[in-house]
Amino acid sequence: MGTSLLRCWLLYTVTAAILSMCVLHHNAINAFWSVIDSGGAGHEGMYRDMPRNKHERVGRAGRGTAEEQLPFANDDSNVAHLSRREMEVQVLRRSPTRRPGYVANSNSTYFGYVMRDLAARLLSRHNIIEGEESNVLIVSKDFVPSRQVSSSTMEELRISASIGPSFVRYATEEGHRVHSVGIGNDGDAANELTRWWEAQTSSASGPARSIRLVIFDPPTEYENALASDVVSRIVSKVPTKYIIFRVSASLTARKHGNNEIVFSGVESVISLLEMDYKISLLSSSHSLELFQPNALIGRDSASEFLRLGAERAGTGAGAFTSYLFATKGLDLAIPSQREYIATLGAGKVRIDTSTGDCVLSLKSCKSKARLEFSWREGSEELSAIPSNRSNVSAHELLKSVSVFCANAAVVDPNRLDRLWISGSSIEVSEAVCVHIDDCGGEGGASACATRIIPIANVGRRNRYESNDGASKPPNLLLVEIDSISRALFDQTLPQTRALLGDLGFASFDRYTPATLVGDPSVRREAALFAGRTKSSQNKRDTNWIWDDLSDRGYAIFRAGDGCVRKNDLVQTGLSNISHGSALGVMNCFDFERPNCIAGKAAASHLIGYASQFMDKYGQEEGRPLAAFLSFTDTQEDTNALAAALDDPLASFLASRRDYYPSEFDNTLVVVTSYSGLSHGSYMQTLRGRQERASPILFMKLPLQYDDRETKVALQANQDLWASPLDVYATIRQALFGGKDGIGGDRRVNAEGLSLLNPLPEERRECRGARAIPHFLCDVLEQKPSDEERSDDTTEMVSPASMLSYYADIPQSQKEMRERCLKGNPLSKAELYGGSFVSPCMCSTSHRGWHACLHHPWKGNSKAVEFSHEYFAFVDCPNRTLSFETRVERDPSVIQRSQQQRSGESGGPPPSILFIEVDSVSVAYADRHFPQTREFLSEHRIEENDQGALTCKSGMCAVDFSTHFSVTGPNSISNQVSALAGCVTSHPDEECETTTQDGLCNDPDSLEFNLRHHTTHLNASVWCPT
Repeated sequence: MGTSLLRCWLLYTVTAAILSMCVLHHNAINAFWSVIDSGGAGHEGMYRDMPRNKHERVGRAGRGTAEEQLPFANDDSNVAHLSRREMEVQVLRRSPTRRPGYVANSNSTYFGYVMRDLAARLLSRHNIIEGEESNVLIVSKDFVPSRQVSSSTMEELRISASIGPSFVRYATEEGHRVHSVGIGNDGDAANELTRWWEAQTSSASGPARSIRLVIFDPPTEYENALASDVVSRIVSKVPTKYIIFRVSASLTARKHGNNEIVFSGVESVISLLEMDYKISLLSSSHSLELFQPNALIGRDSASEFLRLGAERAGTGAGAFTSYLFATKGLDLAIPSQREYIATLGAGKVRIDTSTGDCVLSLKSCKSKARLEFSWREGSEELSAIPSNRSNVSAHELLKSVSVFCANAAVVDPNRLDRLWISGSSIEVSEAVCVHIDDCGGEGGASACATRIIPIANVGRRNRYESNDGASKPPNLLLVEIDSISRALFDQTLPQTRALLGDLGFASFDRYTPATLVGDPSVRREAALFAGRTKSSQNKRDTNWIWDDLSDRGYAIFRAGDGCVRKNDLVQTGLSNISHGSALGVMNCFDFERPNCIAGKAAASHLIGYASQFMDKYGQEEGRPLAAFLSFTDTQEDTNALAAALDDPLASFLASRRDYYPSEFDNTLVVVTSYSGLSHGSYMQTLRGRQERASPILFMKLPLQYDDRETKVALQANQDLWASPLDVYATIRQALFGGKDGIGGDRRVNAEGLSLLNPLPEERRECRGARAIPHFLCDVLEQKPSDEERSDDTTEMVSPASMLSYYADIPQSQKEMRERCLKGNPLSKAELYGGSFVSPCMCSTSHRGWHACLHHPWKGNSKAVEFSHEYFAFVDCPNRTLSFETRVERDPSVIQRSQQQRSGESGGPPPSILFIEVDSVSVAYADRHFPQTREFLSEHRIEENDQGALTCKSGMCAVDFSTHFSVTGPNSISNQVSALAGCVTSHPDEECETTTQDGLCNDPDSLEFNLRHHTTHLNASVWCPT
């Protein structure tokens, strides 16, 4: 069944409400009500009050009282005289106003399903790491004096259910530090934000180090305030992860001429785009066919989006309103794997040969444009890579770069409407991007290309000099995936994982972060690249690994596949990195999903650029090199985009091994991640939190360390606890020599231990590695409690759903699609009157498809023969498919019922109607069964003025949604429980029984004290004695 039965309005509810055949006895009513009061839905019904304990907050996040989350009818009537139950029913009336996302023909105010999902996803307490400060800034028109909002007026209820106050309550409850800024009707958001920012900067503690979420909900027509200077200052000073902001448009009829469209918010969109935010559609007051949820909103499409919205809303009193989602990462507004997975028509089915599992194909990046460098030999050496940028004309660009559209050369400079170069001129640029407006259809096409320009005298001191009698120092290739756990790595990168095993990489399954997982990257990188923890990272004796690499004449490459204009580690020695900075800015050029830059996967751009670097310095120049590659594709909630790394990463490592074996043998290769799982709803579980503290670490040593002593130490260390501090010490020993990991450099005061040497015995325990925070050890060593035996029974915050987007839009504002069935239906006369005009195809419950000239149940001598058939299809050319059902009375059942009645006194027993809807959650029923919910709510058991419990119209409905759950993992298991009172278990896990009566004697088992009835396939059935 896998279901909550439409909120579990159980047998009595459906029987009484639909058939009106039974009225519960007064004692039964009291029994039902006592169950509710003792832990069922309670007097609050579907809208529970604030959680009463921590476990409830975790399990029920996102639900709240009617006053907190749902609006009431949007009119001027006073509701002070209404009881709480009457107000709830008024909310549920079948009208657009019963939806929490509705107000004045739009979703511009109320905390609807989309916002509820968003709050649960971004602000759940599971996202907060111990010791981490999490800030939320909420700018809203709806802030009122801090007091308990009463139910006296509709306006107070409206304000209580609005977005700003609702986010304040939720964020505060979940443990975030909330900053609230109110905006008056004059919409003076810039001045209010300026005052708040000045107060922050002048405080003793200074401004927040980072802001997790900004909610910007100003008065209508003031949505452009995000384009103000103060917002730019705040975002430039304080890293801001997510921004939710509103835009609107209205259509005004003019007496003469065309209608006038007023936009508000386009300037905010442009301003955030210039700050490298990616903007996508979160919610909308009206559905638009061309803009579905998660649609990317760009500089050009923002105006088109609002224009279509205004036209859709029309010239009435309402306006088009939308909330947009902005982030610099890869998160979707509403996480959905469908955004990344290719459809059956576009994708190919691939089978994992090792497991036999089907591997889904992801959408690919596509562009009609292509770019190639055409430089003259001899001009490809610089004294340094310039950091300044300047404009260049398309005419100048085409002299040195070949541009193609659909393999045809582009020679007209006027076709290039946008271009970018990484250096001060084309001659010194390692990266170039162009956009061709008339290439590839609407929107045009983009292309980018990279190259390596060798730098003369690479390295600060250039200690390394090529010498025929001396061996070249080992190279370093470090691949870092921002956040991926060992389990997710095995699942999403199977080719890469198998290749690492084939290449003999050592795997460290007890590798754990040395700092807080939620720390800014500068602190996390200090452990891996400087060997220092947070407490000592600013000491003067800190040595970043690239400083010493530069001293020894290494050519250094460091780049990632994300958009980065300013690196946090510039002050810590990144000036010694030879190449890679151009890619960070290039990745800000024309982003598309999945992680595509100018029609090519960002990961492929990075790997291609790194390969150019390794070929240029390793093969042509013969210099030692160090390449640091960082992938950010795991920074999104679906955990699907990580799979996009598998093919390019596995191909990259295999090609270096196959085509450059001697260089690969002389390279220390490290594949690691900063942290484990850091996105997605699975983190709410204990196993998910443990995965957060379980990053990956794989290592292949240079061939010179192929001695028995090192191999034995490395193998033994794989079973011990290790941290990034140890990786830093290992890199130093492998590249610079020495047994202590400092390579003879007495300035280095590394805290870790090299993994090339035997680790001490205390590393067998998590707390033996002093660099690992103890709270991470607590999480990793935690066992499921008695209340939380397994992740299967842990109630989690409901994940975000695409369906919430459509549920928030009133029915009258949704775009209706064409009906699936086409053609005119067959009339009864055509079906039963005689032979069909032309041959048709027929099918029934007992007969397959066959040619037919009349209805299968047409009144003839064969009708009796087929009386047991209960459905029939008739499919005639160019007519709507006809489907009919029938029920024939079974004489044996009627006779048995009559015999039973004759032996009983009183009236006939009640009839039973059992309605099951497969796989429907409580949240799903909230969104998509409003009429059913209304009807059953109106007939709930109520208490009258005398304190007696009564049922309206003799029909009694009860809601058990709060504590109703399932007994098994699938429909059959739960049907066995609902219809037979039995439970099922897997044969391999079934309870041991006594030898005499077959009863389960394990009090911890679900089937305790039940008798084993039967075992069929993979299910054992246990029933009451």
